[in-house]
Amino acid sequence: MPGRVPTSLQAVTLAALALVLWTVSFLVDPASFWPALCASALILMGLSLYCTGLPFRREDFNRSALVVGLLGGLILYGIFFTADRVTAFLPFPRPETGEIYQVRQKGPLFLAFFLLVSPAEEFFWRGFLQRWAVNRFGPLRGWLGAAAFYALVHLASLNVMFVGAALVSGLFWGFMYLMGRGLAPVIICHAAWALMTFVLWPLN
Repeated sequence: MPGRVPTSLQAVTLAALALVLWTVSFLVDPASFWPALCASALILMGLSLYCTGLPFRREDFNRSALVVGLLGGLILYGIFFTADRVTAFLPFPRPETGEIYQVRQKGPLFLAFFLLVSPAEEFFWRGFLQRWAVNRFGPLRGWLGAAAFYALVHLASLNVMFVGAALVSGLFWGFMYLMGRGLAPVIICHAAWALMTFVLWPLN
């Protein structure tokens, strides 16, 4: 597998930084959410690359990775679509998500967010943090622990739907990465899911 396994000091330090950066992103004005999230993801990607190197090879982005990634994106979108329809009938208030979806109204700018944030997040959350956790604690505990922390950093949103969505997507992308196909299909899956969820067929 390309790149080096992070040390425990590197993993803990960048995990703490991720918690701070995601908290700040959720606390800023809603209009600044996507730029803040984009900056946070790029910072973590840059630091993870500095610590461990590139977590994939260029040839990993092939037809097989494209098919697996797109299929994964469709499956994950189907999970969220089903959950959205089910929770619509449950007797509890659904937190407002419209402010986040307003990114659709920013024109071509939102494409930059998705094209940057999706790979940047995967570089750090799966290619760096989960890789360390699996190496340190074993496949099952490493996968579950990394996904749980990914959900944890979304608590600052004070939105149960965002936290739940982060947990489900973190488990899904983490499982894809755990299956040994590398980071390329996970990046494609993340980008495809984001495009479907936030742009093509929003669930709000």
